[in-house]
Amino acid sequence: MYSTINSLLQSIVPDLEGINAYRYRSNITGGMQEFMEAVLFQHYLETQHLLSYEGSRRSLPAGIMLTYEDYLLGIFDMTGELMRFAITYMATNGKLPGTKGGGASILTDMQLLRTELENIDPGGSYGLSKEFGQKLKTTRTSTEKVENGVYSMIVRGKERPKGWRPDTSISDGPRESDALEA
Repeated sequence: MYSTINSLLQSIVPDLEGINAYRYRSNITGGMQEFMEAVLFQHYLETQHLLSYEGSRRSLPAGIMLTYEDYLLGIFDMTGELMRFAITYMATNGKLPGTKGGGASILTDMQLLRTELENIDPGGSYGLSKEFGQKLKTTRTSTEKVENGVYSMIVRGKERPKGWRPDTSISDGPRESDALEA
């Protein structure tokens, strides 16, 4: 699955050796954060645990350096994916995704992640402090959206008929059932 991405990353390894590893770091940091977001999100969906820095580093080809900043900013980005997944899951299944056996839910994990991220002092890293404030704000918003979704599901879900599913059909005009009701 990651073979194309890994081969593309492998192709830039010669450009990132020696002093160039730091010289061109700013050119690839955005891509590294996006890659970390994908790797972390996939790992969470499969295990319901956060992939460690070391595990994330091993997902990259030899010669590609993973900074702590790119790893951490990838975690921030992953919270947006967790939010989209949770909201979609609740809308289609009528329940919050959680661990097997009644353990922590995705909301509990997002709240814990938000709390841990809020406790980080980004002051010692220019790369981190530059984006930290906006990414933390987005993480808080994502967590609040899931909290509101759970609230809505609990309160309004009782009003929904059993077996209700959202309308997923796409139509620009009136539906045939609308004409029958008129």
